[in-house]
Amino acid sequence: TLQQFQQRLKVLYEISIDLAKITTLEAFYHAAVELGCSRLGFDRIGLFLNDEESNRMVGTFGTDPYGQTTDERSTHISLDKFAWAKTGVDWASEHHIYIEHDTELYFGSEHVGHGWRAVVALWSGGKVVGWLSVDNLLHQKPLLDYEMEILTLYGSTLGNLYVQKKSEAELLNSQEQLRLALKAARMRTWDWNLATDVIVRYGSGSWMPPYPTFQEFLQHVHNDDRERIWQAVQAAITGDGTYSAEYRFENPGTGWGWLHTIGQVYRDTTGKVIGM
Repeated sequence: TLQQFQQRLKVLYEISIDLAKITTLEAFYHAAVELGCSRLGFDRIGLFLNDEESNRMVGTFGTDPYGQTTDERSTHISLDKFAWAKTGVDWASEHHIYIEHDTELYFGSEHVGHGWRAVVALWSGGKVVGWLSVDNLLHQKPLLDYEMEILTLYGSTLGNLYVQKKSEAELLNSQEQLRLALKAARMRTWDWNLATDVIVRYGSGSWMPPYPTFQEFLQHVHNDDRERIWQAVQAAITGDGTYSAEYRFENPGTGWGWLHTIGQVYRDTTGKVIGM
């Protein structure tokens, strides 16, 4: 049994590496179910997310009565329907698994057999973000002690990866929304490092080429406006930190045009201005 446990731990580590490489949440959900069955050796697995606002389990992917992975994203189940919810299982304790022996097993609302069922918390940062529902419908093998430990570790692994990938997806979505907003408004955001004089711009538009430094940018500002811009910069650094300037800017491809730029300085821990 010790050798089996060690071998399964090795497989769990390999699965965690494979799951970490997945870039989309949908593919992550699907792989978590498939790999839990094919590599860890469990008959059926369903992966559910915790919707705290509605007190519901929200489905992702699961396993049908024939061992095939199926889409269950339309499934929304009230937590009040489950025995482990009614008995007040303390998921915050060191035991993140709930076992029912010789119980009825279902596929959706259809009764498909009897066996054991384990509900495992997806755990991350002291919070339950979802659950795995695991049973032995297909082969009716007993649940061994070390397998309960493997399931608990798998739930923790999935919980941490889920939170990480959800955050990454939300960041990508916000970046895409910002990109579209900037494009629609013909705007760019910018970040000027005073120590290196490098300006990093975000957004697109042929009307303003990405000149990499402030000094190079100034060379394309109209002679009559350069001093005013520099004074506005100095006023922001020594004053309230806000910068605003309207000026004429030369684009080599399209000629002169007007730009309006606003900014805010930022400081290091000592209060020294390091950028805008």
